[in-house]
Amino acid sequence: MNNGIKSIICFFAAIILSLNVASTYGSDQVFTSQNAFALIDNNTAVVYTAAELNDALSTQNSISTIYLGADISLISGITILSSKTKITIDGQYPLDVTGTIHTLTGMDSSSPNDTIGLRGNSSLSLTIQNLNLVGKNKYGLFYVFENVSMENVLLNFINVTFSGTKLSFHPNGITRYTNCNISIMNGQEIGEVSQVEIGGTTTITQNSAAGYGVFSFRGSAPSLKILPLANVQIHTNNFLVRTTAALPVSIQSHANLEVDAQFGVSYNASHLLASVMVDTGANVRIIQRADSGHSTLYCNGEFFVNTGASLYMQANYANSDPLIEFTSLANSVLNISNPKSVVFYNSGHAALAFDFALNLLKTNVIIKGTQINYWTAALGILDAGKLNDIPSCSWHKRNGSPVEITAAASSILTTVSLSNLTLDDTLLEITLFQVQKARVLSVGNLPLVVDAIYDDKSPLTGSTVAKANIYASYTANNVTQNLYSTADANGHFKIDIPSSIPAGTKISFCANIPFLRTELDVVSIVGGVLQFTLVPKNLDFGSHEIPSKTVLLGRLQSGWALSIEDTRIHSGTWRLYVSVNKPLTTATNQSLPNSLVFVDGTGNRQVLGNTPFLIFTGSGNGGKPKNTSVSWAKDNGIMLYVNPTSVTTNKTYSTTITWTLTDAP
Repeated sequence: MNNGIKSIICFFAAIILSLNVASTYGSDQVFTSQNAFALIDNNTAVVYTAAELNDALSTQNSISTIYLGADISLISGITILSSKTKITIDGQYPLDVTGTIHTLTGMDSSSPNDTIGLRGNSSLSLTIQNLNLVGKNKYGLFYVFENVSMENVLLNFINVTFSGTKLSFHPNGITRYTNCNISIMNGQEIGEVSQVEIGGTTTITQNSAAGYGVFSFRGSAPSLKILPLANVQIHTNNFLVRTTAALPVSIQSHANLEVDAQFGVSYNASHLLASVMVDTGANVRIIQRADSGHSTLYCNGEFFVNTGASLYMQANYANSDPLIEFTSLANSVLNISNPKSVVFYNSGHAALAFDFALNLLKTNVIIKGTQINYWTAALGILDAGKLNDIPSCSWHKRNGSPVEITAAASSILTTVSLSNLTLDDTLLEITLFQVQKARVLSVGNLPLVVDAIYDDKSPLTGSTVAKANIYASYTANNVTQNLYSTADANGHFKIDIPSSIPAGTKISFCANIPFLRTELDVVSIVGGVLQFTLVPKNLDFGSHEIPSKTVLLGRLQSGWALSIEDTRIHSGTWRLYVSVNKPLTTATNQSLPNSLVFVDGTGNRQVLGNTPFLIFTGSGNGGKPKNTSVSWAKDNGIMLYVNPTSVTTNKTYSTTITWTLTDAP
């Protein structure tokens, strides 16, 4: 009897607890099944426990969106009802005003049964979003059993942070990651996958045991896509991919991909990339940090870099393997089509190998780019590709249009079959294009525009790309000048010069970013002048009786004036100075000291001597030739200040006045 009473009390307590929970979400919420998840509407539920999550996923119901109202740790595996077609599991419950993103923790297990899994034929689209995930199962936290019938299942991770052994197992359909931060620590790969799509801002970090790539591709039709506009960073202590079938890789338009991999992209020569496509405007950077005994990647199809794209691949360590090894299959193609920049850098070996193993077939090489450079020896990465690292061979067209080369390459010879280069473009024979010898190969466009250079002291200016190094060299007046600058964030540069450059001087420019350089010669031209067009020969003060006291005498000519012409291209403020080489003096050397003075508009008087004195400041010409007349009122300007005690009768006094124009401060 007592035991029965206790059971009834516990039963009613459970009902009271459930009603209290329900009351916080409104009167329209109902409960189904014994685990009592809360319905927000017919298609939306909120769960607080692993049991409630299991009930929402595994039972027959209309729920398509499940919010986590609390952090949940699995206590057993969950099998998703295979008849469901669309489910979203969201860790950010919208009615929680704190905006908390909850955590879902998987089981510490090695069994696929201890996962959230699809274990029957399905076409489910499963979205996991706004969640912190912790996984400790070698089959992942989310599991889709391996069968071709599951190829229409989508695992879609959005705004997910994951830490653990493995995130997912889905070897037949699409797994998509968008705006995710994924860390594999002391584990395996992120997932055993088939078709991978990565978008948004996604960071992947892997620190796993040897032999595990970031992804392990399964199935007969794998693929890896970096979606348009994505920004993806991948860091691994191993390599990027294992794959059972040749893997097509595409970095789609304007996406950014950075791969920092200890041992490169491919696990070994058996893990081939079917093709690589770096699409328009995309930016890809792949760094291999240590020798794996294999090439960075193996490609048995087309390696294509599209217009305006950037690709940088680097292996900076002692090695005996190329960056890219094209296999012996006849469809191997290297196609670089007018990119912004392509650089292959391999410090210890040729960057590219063509039919490396058999030397029977040749890889087609199609390159189009404003410049093509290669180095048969590679400097250390800190010095390589800089201003002083001159390529072994370089080709460009004088008119700035792209170079086009079609060739066939093997491990020992590159044979060019088509080129648009002419003798006017380059002194190098096109037969010297032996791409299989290059430890560094670069293709790209580095614009360089130099503004007109005039025979004045104006700085050398122009534009290129942001942060490019600029070098200018010229010889003027038997002195060679070597000048350096760096373009600003907008690509503009300015180089101050020590003195005016005479018209007709050749100035050689070079712009440089790592492994791309553009050279340009510019000849200075006449840049207009600042000059006197009228300077009266005489400044006459006339004949006078010797005064009885000190007197200030004006000029005899009423319309006396100077005229200055300014046709300068780089016009600006200019100044007029006056000086006299000695006092007014007679032919027999009697002098009138301190007699020539300048009187300004306020009546201030300045004695003129052999030090130039500023008497007028003019403004720039505003881009058009300008004439300025300099004159003064009759009681201003240069005047004669006479002390009668210094004057000798019946004598003529004279001196030389020097007028000086300057555009310097």
